[in-house]
Amino acid sequence: MKKTFFLCESGLALWFAALVVLVCASSASAQDMDYGDAPSPYPTVYADNGARHISGSSVYLGSSVDIEADGQPDSSALGDDNDGNDDEDGVTFESTLVKGEAADVTVTASTVGFLNAWLDFNGDGDWDDAGEQIFTSRLLFPGKNDLIFAIPTDATSDPTCARFRFSLNPFLSYNGEIPGGEVEDYQVTIGEGGSKSPDPLDPTIDLQPNTLNLRSKGKWLTCYIELPEGYDVNDINVSTVKLLVLGEEVSAEINPTEVDDYDDDGISDLMVKFDRQALIEYLDGATGDVTLRVKGEVAETPFEGEDTITVVSPGK
Repeated sequence: MKKTFFLCESGLALWFAALVVLVCASSASAQDMDYGDAPSPYPTVYADNGARHISGSSVYLGSSVDIEADGQPDSSALGDDNDGNDDEDGVTFESTLVKGEAADVTVTASTVGFLNAWLDFNGDGDWDDAGEQIFTSRLLFPGKNDLIFAIPTDATSDPTCARFRFSLNPFLSYNGEIPGGEVEDYQVTIGEGGSKSPDPLDPTIDLQPNTLNLRSKGKWLTCYIELPEGYDVNDINVSTVKLLVLGEEVSAEINPTEVDDYDDDGISDLMVKFDRQALIEYLDGATGDVTLRVKGEVAETPFEGEDTITVVSPGK
């Protein structure tokens, strides 16, 4: 069972594409750049080596990217949104941000590329502190990408800022210039813990087949769910079990299901099945290593885990 996210066959192509972007961007005007809009003292304007992306490529977040003469710091990180060309639509926080809990975020990418993102958890006006980079060289696919990050228990309760940078270059800081891509800044508020539902359990998820052929005519993707000690897979409400695929959901089939010790470790597993053709449709041609999440409820307690499968398309 693969639990680690690796960049494999896409790497060489992405580096070549990055070189092409660099060559093309070299002819762009010095003002043809996309900047952020986080307030000072975050590095936003050119004079502070603010994050900036030379425009002219098809690499961006959301539906489009605009250009600015310089960064537009704003107390609510809305300077870029309020300039008449609101392009900051690539990041959606799907859950309330709560101290000590996991947060769901959907990031929409125009193409295959890398995401680096930061959140100023202690509210000191920078993204330098340990643990404040929430995504590092995370490979994204075209369309919606469902991601999770953890929020520390001692995070600030005051409004603070997050920065998301998307590029063909996996190695980005929160400041500085890069050819192609986009930067988007967001103001967020982190709530106190204790008022939300319990943290999701972290089950073991095994998806089979672990290599999926996009041209396959097979009927099912089979999922084996093993819960932490103290929970019984017989109590899982199968109607709540969902497979999350690049921003879309596939519901588990009510039948067939079965409980057995499939991995011979002495702990029972629940076997459920998902429509393989629905999964292939939502993958929309994406190949390589793809991390899929499975969520559901057991005795009204949520669980959420993930597994990585390899997607291939012979002849591509």
